[in-house]
Amino acid sequence: MRTHHMNIVTQAKVYTISELNTEVQGYLKQRYPATIWVQGEIKSYNRNAHRDHVFFELCEKNPNNEKAVARVTAVIFDSMKQRLANSLRKIEAGFQLRDDIEVKFECMVDLYPPSGSYQLRVIDMDPYYTLGKIAQQRQAILEALKKEGLLEKNKILPLPLVPLKVGLITSYNSAAYHDFLKELAESRYGFRVFHIDARMQGQQVEQDVCRAIELFNQQPMDVIVIIRGGGSRSDMAWFDNVKIARAIAYSGLPIFTGLGHEIDLSVSDLVAHTYQKTPTAAAQYLVELVKGYLEKLERYGDEIAQRSISIIQKEEQQLSGLRREVIRSSQDRINQAKQVLQSAAWETRQSHNRLIRQTLLHLESASHRIRLKTALWMMDSSKAIGQLRQSFPKLLESRFKNARSQLEIFSIRRNAADPIQVLKRGYTLSLDSKGRTIRQLSGVRMGDVLTTVLADGQARSRVTEKRRLQREENPLEIEKTLL
Repeated sequence: MRTHHMNIVTQAKVYTISELNTEVQGYLKQRYPATIWVQGEIKSYNRNAHRDHVFFELCEKNPNNEKAVARVTAVIFDSMKQRLANSLRKIEAGFQLRDDIEVKFECMVDLYPPSGSYQLRVIDMDPYYTLGKIAQQRQAILEALKKEGLLEKNKILPLPLVPLKVGLITSYNSAAYHDFLKELAESRYGFRVFHIDARMQGQQVEQDVCRAIELFNQQPMDVIVIIRGGGSRSDMAWFDNVKIARAIAYSGLPIFTGLGHEIDLSVSDLVAHTYQKTPTAAAQYLVELVKGYLEKLERYGDEIAQRSISIIQKEEQQLSGLRREVIRSSQDRINQAKQVLQSAAWETRQSHNRLIRQTLLHLESASHRIRLKTALWMMDSSKAIGQLRQSFPKLLESRFKNARSQLEIFSIRRNAADPIQVLKRGYTLSLDSKGRTIRQLSGVRMGDVLTTVLADGQARSRVTEKRRLQREENPLEIEKTLL
């Protein structure tokens, strides 16, 4: 059995790799002798676009979930690159092949024997198909945004009266960047521009722009401005992006765009609060907003001044009329007051004269009564004085008698209090060595020399004993030894 098998293997043809690849290549050429049209979405083109021969992939996606279901390798040889570029420029200036756009290519089905790779060799393309697909995608995005109510969402945000604080999203140091800043600087208004660097072309556009919008919404900005330089319709397709559109719509700040395309508007332009054709136009629009506000302030100031002058003039006229009326009224009041005063003065003089006459009469009557009372009082006083003259000697003698009695009593009391009289009654007076009177035992020390004053003389003694008098003892019975 094994021998039979070996015979079969020995009889079968054995291919080399080159022979196999070449034979398959021949089968493909027999099956597809002419070119065919293939449609699909370009992938991996951008990273190889600078090479002479550009290798990339065409991808077929599931329309329901956008996942790739099939891929095929394609190549554009250097000899075909210029031809395709010329074909595209005829349709739209600046249009270039790039990733993520759907195309329809005329291809040769081929296999490269050295590597055995099956590929499509691009011969030509249908640019109208690609532009149509881009337009279809753009329209589908607009319909979805309209259905969600996002086309007008950012437009209804109120603009600040003076939008001087600007968040700028663009590529740093680009022509758009410099044009925008130059226009603002030449206005000489106090703009403050905060810039976030972002790619304006390529796969990074979506991520950079959405991130910048989110960051600026976290800061106290007046407006956000997204700008880029000019480009082809295909370049504008980077801003026909549903995520960028939603980021603009949901922004809490008004967003201006100036994407540099004079003919078509991107989805981002249509969703933005305000769009301008170029970065310079976007800057000019901001300048005009500030200028308009200042002009409005000037108009208001002029209007206020004019109205104030009119009001002042009207008030002056009214005041002038009131002044004349006040003068007339005051003069009338003064004249009336003069008449009242003259009448009051005459009445006052009459009343004063009457009062004087009445007062004089009262004074004469009072004087007569006083003279009568004075005469009667003098008569009574004369009688009283006569009676006093008769009783005065007796009264004086009685007073002298009482005074002599009191004087005698005082003399007796004075004599009784005389110290000599006290000494004569048997009392003595003790003096210390300095002649001070000793009244208590605490004023005497043992050995002190005391002077005892008697009625008829003095005696000296020395203290040899001290004893305090008890309450029940009679001081007259205490004997002291005096030296």
